[in-house]
Amino acid sequence: MENEIIQIPEIKQEVVSQEIKEKTRITESIKLVMGEVFKDIKGQIENRAMTQAMSPVMKFAYMENLQNEMRKCFEEHSVNTSIVEEDNWIAFVGLLVKVLENQPIHKPNEDILLFSFLPAADRCVRGIVQFTKTINGYDHYNFGNAY
Repeated sequence: MENEIIQIPEIKQEVVSQEIKEKTRITESIKLVMGEVFKDIKGQIENRAMTQAMSPVMKFAYMENLQNEMRKCFEEHSVNTSIVEEDNWIAFVGLLVKVLENQPIHKPNEDILLFSFLPAADRCVRGIVQFTKTINGYDHYNFGNAY
């Protein structure tokens, strides 16, 4: 048994291709959110300043829409909402972003080549958005913030 050869069945290429295709499927919601993120980033680069106190790119990084949707769903179904309260939410987002670091979004729209969260310290969010075309000489945008 020590030197036993284990036969692994071949995986058909079409099955692997389908799994990759499904994993990288871009929904209309992702296209919409990434469009808002790109518009915000482009405005920041062109105006050399942040356009709002909490820009769309940072709202996405902090998962504000997800937080609001989860709160609403939990309240409608009488589920404890403590996970969406500030300190708990920060911990939740920190864990979620660690998972998403390994799940970049490839070509979510015609303007963005890649959106990816990057490894960061606790209570921090970092990421990069790579563009399909340069904006004022920039081919990417780094974002980050601490909670």
